[in-house]
Amino acid sequence: MTSNAHNPLDVYRTYPEKNPYEIEPPVFNLVPCQAAEEVDTPQLKKACLNIAKRTGINVLQLTYGQYPFLLGELDDEEIETKPEPLSQYQPPPPLSRSILPDDAIFVSQLNKNGNTPIFVVKIGDDERVLKIYPEVDMYSDYRYTDSFDDEDQPVDPKILFAKEKEAYAHLLHAGVCEQRHVPRCYGWVELTPVHIDAIACVAPKLKYCESHDLSHLRKKAAEGRFPKGILLEYFPRAKRLSFKNVSYELSEQAVRSLHAIHAAYVHHGDIENRNVLVLPDDRVVWVDFNASTCTSDPKLTREQLFLEFHKGWNMFYMYELPNQRIGWDGLLGGL
Repeated sequence: MTSNAHNPLDVYRTYPEKNPYEIEPPVFNLVPCQAAEEVDTPQLKKACLNIAKRTGINVLQLTYGQYPFLLGELDDEEIETKPEPLSQYQPPPPLSRSILPDDAIFVSQLNKNGNTPIFVVKIGDDERVLKIYPEVDMYSDYRYTDSFDDEDQPVDPKILFAKEKEAYAHLLHAGVCEQRHVPRCYGWVELTPVHIDAIACVAPKLKYCESHDLSHLRKKAAEGRFPKGILLEYFPRAKRLSFKNVSYELSEQAVRSLHAIHAAYVHHGDIENRNVLVLPDDRVVWVDFNASTCTSDPKLTREQLFLEFHKGWNMFYMYELPNQRIGWDGLLGGL
């Protein structure tokens, strides 16, 4: 039996330490009823798709009901005047450093552009993902910033590395990697000129941070500014989440996993379908934590974690699932 008698402000005060899925009696509509999909007919879906293409709005968006923990104006005022500190937080040990052996084989590059080159590397018999954070000059012609406030300026890769490194320290310590909500992390590494030579064999036309290439990578290494990287579990047959592969079951699993991330005191910071992988065994994992914030940063609040849980719920039940029903790759704006 589910109940809608839970005060959102009371839930907020215990989030993320208390799992919303374990509240008794169960919270009404935290897991929406799948019966909404039973009304679909070919005629209805065709009509909804035509409307979506014409207006950019999927009229099925609200068929899974309302998120159960909506805060009102009075609640927001209460939070502002009486914030709930994350008093149970204990900082984890730093993420351990690993050694990337010189004979590691760079198999392929997973992304062809972006600020963070990502490679599949083979270490012994194991294939892993290596996310590389090269050194760049903060105030070069292509100006980098140490803040995410300006979307038109790229963030210094050193900042991205520090954020992802800190996030995985928290996720490992809290057991979130072991619980398979996120990839396993094998620590951070420093690349040597030997590794850069290996990269050149696989990606001779490597481009990163808009205008940088292998020559920049070699120059920084020669200056002793070696690129850093994070070693992660590799999912060879994973697909990015989309309206084509989302399902009712995967949606619940993904939102539950988002809470597990928050329970490790990690705010993901980039709730988008591209940051959720769907695996062949019908499992999802959240990835890409280089925009994250942890409670080790005093600016992170309980409210931010609580609101991101709302954002994740919306992504699945207001966008991805309704879009899947009509076969529309609609924008997720307004999340």
